[in-house]
Formats: sequence, C-alpha cells, structure tokens
Amino acid sequence: MTFAVDVADLGGRQILVTVSGEIDYATAPDLRAAISEAIDQLSPTRIRVDLARVTLLDSTGIGILVVAYRISRQMGIDFSVHNQNALVDRVLTAVGVRDLLCPPTPPSQQLVPRSRSTLSDRAEDSPV
Repeated sequence: MTFAVDVADLGGRQILVTVSGEIDYATAPDLRAAISEAIDQLSPTRIRVDLARVTLLDSTGIGILVVAYRISRQMGIDFSVHNQNALVDRVLTAVGVRDLLCPPTPPSQQLVPRSRSTLSDRAEDSPV
C-alpha cells in the first residue's frame, strides 16, 4: 500500500489526520510536515490521527507521533491516535506509548456484560 496522509478540517477547530500505508523512516517526515502544516494553518484545538489503514509503524513513526503529541499539548491542543489495527496497537503497547497516545474508550461506548440476575429479576423471582 502506498503511503498517504490526508488532513481534513472537521470544523470547530478540529482536524482529522488519516494515514495509510507504512509509517517508517522514509515516510515519517511527510506525516510530521502534514501535522505541522495543519497546526500552523488551521490553529486546531483538537487533532485526531486515524491509523486504521496503516500497515507498518516503525520507531521513526512512533517518534513523530510522540513529538506531535507533546508539541500539541504544549500548545493546548488535544492530540490523540485512533482506530489502529491490532498490529499497530501491539507496537504502541510494546513501546509503552499506547496509553499516552490513545485515549481510553469512554464508558458510554464500552460493552458492559449484563448480569444474569438484576435487581428487578431478583424481585420477580422472590415469592410475594
């Protein structure tokens, strides 16, 4: 897959950076340039990086994401990475930056197993 990076202005000073292909030594500078240009031109308050179509993420790419995160934070910009596939997620976890770059899933979006017996079920089961 050919490397590509797309920056979309979502309005409300939010941008979405969608990356596809391999983020490595050869392509990481393009990602850095796209994020820097977006910050300079759009003055966002939130940057989301979508990695769903990334097939490889090496240490140079991780470094770009971490530096972008830190610079963004210094500028008061909310920066996060989303939609990484299992391979990219394992790399981020192994390097120890997953918790830094990827926000936890909000409780409203987490799957919560339902108990077999809820309070109302117990009330129905008990004799009156």
